[in-house]
Amino acid sequence: MVGQTLDDVILQIHSAPLGGADWHTISRAVSDLLKADHFLGLRVTLRPDDAPWFLSSGLDASQLHEYAADWAAFDEWYLGARRHSRVRSGLVSVDDQLVERRTFIASAFANDFLRRCDFDRMINVCLADPSSGLPPAALSFFRGRGKDAFSSRQVEVLEKLSSHLALAARNTWEAGSLKIVTSLQRQALDSISIAVFAIAGADRLLFANSAAEELIRAHRWVRVVNGTLSPARDLHEAKRFGNALDQLQLGFGTTILLTTLEGAQQAVMTTAPISAGSEPWNDSLHAAGLVWIVTSPAEKAPVWQFARLFELTGAEKQLLQLLVDGQDLREAAERLRVSIHTVRNQLKSIFRKTGRRTQAQVLTLVSRIGTLKPED
Repeated sequence: MVGQTLDDVILQIHSAPLGGADWHTISRAVSDLLKADHFLGLRVTLRPDDAPWFLSSGLDASQLHEYAADWAAFDEWYLGARRHSRVRSGLVSVDDQLVERRTFIASAFANDFLRRCDFDRMINVCLADPSSGLPPAALSFFRGRGKDAFSSRQVEVLEKLSSHLALAARNTWEAGSLKIVTSLQRQALDSISIAVFAIAGADRLLFANSAAEELIRAHRWVRVVNGTLSPARDLHEAKRFGNALDQLQLGFGTTILLTTLEGAQQAVMTTAPISAGSEPWNDSLHAAGLVWIVTSPAEKAPVWQFARLFELTGAEKQLLQLLVDGQDLREAAERLRVSIHTVRNQLKSIFRKTGRRTQAQVLTLVSRIGTLKPED
C-alpha cells in the first residue's frame, strides 16, 4: 500500500461494493494518504432489517459497544456536526469546525472515552444523510494526543475522495440488499469460473463474482468508473461494449467479441436482461441484467499462434491483429498512433519472416493456422 497515488485509491474505492473486506483496505489506504493513526466507519441502523456497518482500526469490540451504549449521545463531534448542519453526504469536516477546541478538551467525551482510545484530532467525511433516503453514516480518521491537526492539504485530499467514497458506500449498502447477493447465491456464483456481473440502471455495477472481481482488479476487458461498468482502456470494441450495455437497459441481450490492443487477447462478452420489456430500466436499486465474459487463452488465439510461429515482434503482432480485424494500413496506423511509413515497414518485415509477398497471402495463412487445434 506504500506509495499509492490518489488515482490508485479512487480505483480501489470503486471496487469496494464487491466485498466487505475491501472497505478495510480502502480505509487504510485513505488513512495513509491523510497520515492518520486510526479510522472508524459507522452507519446508524434505523430499522431492524438494516444490516449494521462499521469498520475500525482504533476501537476494539468492547470499546465500540461502550460507545454505542454510553457515549453516542455525548459525542461532541456528532453533536457539533448536527448543530452546524454538517451532516450532508460528501461533506468533509475537521474537528475544530464541529466543536470549539477548548470545549472539546474540557468535555467528558474527550477525557473519559477518547483519551483511552488515543483519539484527539479528527477529520471526517459524511457518507450518507437522511435526505439521501439512507441511514446516516460517516468515515472518520484520527490522530492521537500530541499530534498536529489535519492540514488544509489533507482536507483537500479527502474532499477529492469524498464523492467517490459516498457513491461506493451507497452501492455497497444497496448491493447488500439485493436478493442476488444472498449468501447462498453468492457462493454459487463464485463457484463459476466465468466472470459474471449484475448491472442496474445507467450501467451501475451491483455485483461481481470472484472471477469478475479479478478482471476488474487487473483492468482486463473491463474497469469500474464512478461505479459503472466500463470498457478497459486498451479495448478495440469500446463503442460496441457501450452499445451492448445500452441494449441491456432496453431489455435486449447481445454477444460481442472483445479484443485488446496490447497482445490481441480475445474474449466473448454476453449480456442477458433480467427485466422484460423494451422500456429503459430506471430503477437503480435492482438488476437490469447480467453480463458475463468468457476469455480465450492468448496462446490459443490465431494471431498469437502465428506470431509465435514466425517470431513476430509485439508491434508486428498488433498490426497483424488489426489487419485480421478488417482495418486497412492507414486505419491501423491511426489506431497504433504511428506513421503510415512505420506500419508499411512492419508489414514488409512480416512478409520477410513468413515468406509471403502480399497482405492477402499473410491473412490467408493466419486463417489456416486458426483452423488448427492448438495443443492443450
